[in-house]
Amino acid sequence: LKGGVKIAVGTDGMHTGLAQEIEYLVHLGASEEGALAAATRNAAAVCGLAERVGTLEIGKMADIVGVSGNPLEDIGALKRVKTVIAGGRVRRKE
Repeated sequence: LKGGVKIAVGTDGMHTGLAQEIEYLVHLGASEEGALAAATRNAAAVCGLAERVGTLEIGKMADIVGVSGNPLEDIGALKRVKTVIAGGRVRRKE
């Protein structure tokens, strides 16, 4: 992080662990914004998918989560998922 290396984070099988992985980055010194980018924009770039996913832009595919709290102020908010929109449909809403 101190050297400015672009970090990407993701999971293959433990999707419920992604919020924890992002939180670890913050505890290691990443900003909340940088940690979120590691799991979205940077992860898409590392996988060669940045033209299709990774950011909220017209023409890109995106799954979206709504959380209780502001993850830019409290990264732990990512563990308090209230709404999931995947494939254009609300999959979970509390």
